[in-house]
Amino acid sequence: MKDFLLIVNNNAITYKEFNPFIQSGKVKIGRTLFVGKMPYFKVPDDYPLENERFIQKEDGLYKQVNGVCWYTTLKTGRDNEYLTLTKTYNEEDYPKYDNYDGINVDRVKNIPKDYYDVMGVPITFLSKHNPNQFELVRFGYGDDNKYLRVDGKTPYYRILIRKKQD
Repeated sequence: MKDFLLIVNNNAITYKEFNPFIQSGKVKIGRTLFVGKMPYFKVPDDYPLENERFIQKEDGLYKQVNGVCWYTTLKTGRDNEYLTLTKTYNEEDYPKYDNYDGINVDRVKNIPKDYYDVMGVPITFLSKHNPNQFELVRFGYGDDNKYLRVDGKTPYYRILIRKKQD
């Protein structure tokens, strides 16, 4: 596979054909400047400023682009960046899936520090994924090949991960 760096819709993660490349580590989510929850990309200083969201930083002008991120085969440097986990697992805050043996975690910041079995996390996790800290187990579907469900309801697409031992 040739190296590439692409700006792609965030939802490409949900495509079955794309999942094996992410799971194998051949394709990663690249680095993007996030301000709040929106990604910004550097643009030329002479870029036309027409009713668009921009921020000025020391190194130049950045434009807001919704719903996209970088996908790349290049090194991202995240292999040495560990997520700081502060939450503790409890059954009340982390319900089990109806159709898979794992727990649901609604936000990346709520990944429990003391849970080492399979857990489903939002797709935003991939922008913070460190393969030395977490294993990518599966994408989006339960044992019945249907979307994951909690109490009969389907949360937005989940990535199933397992925390590696400390």
